[in-house]
Amino acid sequence: MMRYWSKILLAWVVAGGSLTASPLIKVMLLTGVSDERYHSWEMTSAVVKRHLDDAGIFQTELVICPADVEGKRAFSPDWLAYDVIVMVYNDGNWAKDPTEQSEWSYATKQGFKSYVREGGGLVIQHSTNNGFPDWLPFLEMSGVGGWGGRSSDEGRMVVWRDGAPVHLDHESRPRHPPRGDFWVTVRDRRHPITRGLPETWLQPNDEIYTSMRGPAKNLQILATAYSDPSQPRGSAEHEPMLMVIRYGKGRVFHTTLGHCSPGDEEPVASLETAGFKAMMQYGTEWAATGDVTLPPIARR
Repeated sequence: MMRYWSKILLAWVVAGGSLTASPLIKVMLLTGVSDERYHSWEMTSAVVKRHLDDAGIFQTELVICPADVEGKRAFSPDWLAYDVIVMVYNDGNWAKDPTEQSEWSYATKQGFKSYVREGGGLVIQHSTNNGFPDWLPFLEMSGVGGWGGRSSDEGRMVVWRDGAPVHLDHESRPRHPPRGDFWVTVRDRRHPITRGLPETWLQPNDEIYTSMRGPAKNLQILATAYSDPSQPRGSAEHEPMLMVIRYGKGRVFHTTLGHCSPGDEEPVASLETAGFKAMMQYGTEWAATGDVTLPPIARR
């Protein structure tokens, strides 16, 4: 946030004290690696970039991390050049082949951790929540996540019951029912991201991640969806769909919405809802600046 407001001050000085327009928020849309059997980073990142471009307040750069082992080890972006990082990225710990499981270098991971901890914004989208299951700083940034061999050692499960988040200690493997339509329910309508949203909206042909677990430190649930137990692998719980997490001075917006399979054809319904589009725009602005100035979806 300090970097963003410093640029506003610079714009004011350059303009001779007359500030007429805020500078664009610089976004790194980080992608290029995913569990390609289940998710299409290419299609997802293209739609997310279009949604961000449509907002008119972002300058979004697509940064593609190489998927091969050596490429990931050599990956070294300039984190500090951006106000917020939007991740459509899964580091590959899902891979059965150990040679595919290489992560970023120590220096790159330390730079990323420092960037967020010192005030950089971060947005975690859908399968990114599966990433880096063995790296504690990322688990603390994401709050909760799924897959990657997680167990109670990585933290407790978090669900919504009787108007409040509840932490569960029992073991349960991450899963999700088959793709389908479900209602997203906003639980906090005062937060800048969800302010002005309808209380519920229908999310089509998407996945409800269930039994997510993690450190869940400084985590606030903004919206949930009910995982119907009549469906295969339904949990009978109201599962977190939208969350915010504080990590040091940094702000993290985490959404599990927006599944896109490699075989999907455009338009992908789960990525094109007004609710998903608004959440990517509002969450990115909030992560970068701490507020949302875009008009509420109900007034568009």
